[in-house]
Parts: sequence; C-alpha cells; structure tokens
Amino acid sequence: MDQNQLLQLMTQQLSGSPGLPESLAELAASDPQLSQLSGLLAERERQLTERLAQEEEEERQAQEELLAREDQERRRDELRRRGQAVRRYVEELTGELAAVRATLDELAAALGACPECFGADPDCRWCRGRGGPGHAIPDPESFRRLVLPAVRTHVRLHGRVSITPPGPRTAEGRET
Repeated sequence: MDQNQLLQLMTQQLSGSPGLPESLAELAASDPQLSQLSGLLAERERQLTERLAQEEEEERQAQEELLAREDQERRRDELRRRGQAVRRYVEELTGELAAVRATLDELAAALGACPECFGADPDCRWCRGRGGPGHAIPDPESFRRLVLPAVRTHVRLHGRVSITPPGPRTAEGRET
C-alpha cells in the first residue's frame, strides 16, 4: 500500500464514507501483507470493543450496587429514626403509666381499697375480690387530699352527703 492509498483511506474514514474495516477489506483483497494486517487490526478492534462493553457493564453493575447500598442505607436510617420515635413514645407511655399507677395507688389508699383491683377481681392475689373501697382503713392524708374535696363539693351542690349516688343530671346540671 502506497502513501496515496493510505491517504485516500484516511480521507474516506474522516469524511464519513464506509468504515475502516470495509475499506481495509477492499485493499486487503489485492495485498496479502495488508490482508494479514487487516485481520490483526480487526481482531484488535473486536477485543477492544469487547473490553469496552465489559467495562461498561461492570460500571453499570457497580452503579446499581452503589444505588442499592444507598437505598438500603436510607431505609436503615428511616427504620432507625422510626425506632427512636417508637422508643421515645414507649418511654412517654411508661412514664404516664407509672404516674397513673401512683395516682391509683394513692386513691386506693385514700378509699381503703385494694390497690391492685379496687375489689373488682375475684382472682386478685391481694384481696380475692373483697378489697373494695372501705375494706381497709383509709389513709388519712390521702383521704384529705383526694376524697374530702369531692365530698365538700358534693355537699355544697346538694346540701347533704347522700349514701346513694346522685341520679342522672339534666342539661342545666340538676338531678332528675
């Protein structure tokens, strides 16, 4: 192949004419050395194309793995955040439950009732259902703090302490 043919081949390639492999195949048909060189170049191009495709596939897989890890990390962070919120909520509820239990214990002491069931549970391990209000001696301080104000309000509204509970009230607040 002389310089003119090579120059013509390069010009064709740069101008968008048929591809290099086709042009080399045409020239190689007339020159056995060029035919060998053309075969080597074609093989090298095939190897490079394969390697490029493999690298692109590896890069795509690496990108997918990265996205999957990031997504998994986001989900893990969200679960961690939700877990912390649930934990805080449980702590709040635990605190509220402890406060309610303490209040019920004090109310049971003020009424002389079983602190576990107020006498409502026949299977209660403390009173076997017999610990209703008045079962035991009321705690004087708790009685003064919790029960006496309610009794005073009742007397003020009704003028007396009734043994029976008041009946239903009208919209104006009077007993029916």
